[in-house]
Amino acid sequence: MASVRLTGTNLDGEWRMHLLVVPGKITCSRGKMYDSITVPCEGVLSYSDDGYPASASSFFGTAEGETQRDIPRAFLRSASHEVVHGFNQIHQELEGGADNSDLLGTPTTGDPGVFPDDINLRVNNWVRHHLRHLPGPVVRPGGHTFSSWSATLVPSADLNLAPDTLDVTVTAEQSQIELGEPIALTWTVTNCADYPVLVPDPVTVESTYAHITVIDSNGQRRSIPTFIIECDALKISELGPGESRTGERDCTSRKLPESASLRLRTSGLGSSGVSMVASAPMLALPSS
Repeated sequence: MASVRLTGTNLDGEWRMHLLVVPGKITCSRGKMYDSITVPCEGVLSYSDDGYPASASSFFGTAEGETQRDIPRAFLRSASHEVVHGFNQIHQELEGGADNSDLLGTPTTGDPGVFPDDINLRVNNWVRHHLRHLPGPVVRPGGHTFSSWSATLVPSADLNLAPDTLDVTVTAEQSQIELGEPIALTWTVTNCADYPVLVPDPVTVESTYAHITVIDSNGQRRSIPTFIIECDALKISELGPGESRTGERDCTSRKLPESASLRLRTSGLGSSGVSMVASAPMLALPSS
């Protein structure tokens, strides 16, 4: 792959998938991704001398017992199936559909005229939705480890959150503090929509989804970073209508603060998302 990859390619405008055809033999599984270990999904192959033995399925119709090279439409379907894998799409029984329904109109019958003559050479609606709306790095050849996205809820572009979808509020434990005194901030993220939305979980500073800034009386801003980053349990999950998630953090300031600002990043794994800001007013009293 390194020898055929073009350095400097603008991935916003050009993606490449390499399809290799080799003879193979019966039981080679008709095709596979051949570079899924090193560089994810940039190359796939199809076996011309593999085929459709009766022992593999009872739904091969007139292609039963033939090799792929002798059944052009089935061969094209098999190669296309691998190319779709190259765009990081998984077998559809793993998403609640029928196996291979990404390229078959009726995969559960072996009647003549269905397989192979009337194969639908197109992906199903669910796979097409993934290809259109999942973040580019997920579906781009070479961009993301195969199928790893399916274990989490990767945000789709059609589900990007509008600012009025979520309500973010920040409260301070007390409104007046001594200079340098720790103060506890609590923030709440609430789904204002009448349908579930995908939101980072948890919404904490340790997850890096929430960021705190203290603003002093001169308008100077000071970020309050976290000392710990916890990534193991991060996920993007549904937040139901009216449901909330909260986070909290103790912070201090060496100057007289007037407010503390929280920025919540709702994006994840390449999704554009939105950044939402909320503030809590504070009055710092000079130390006695």
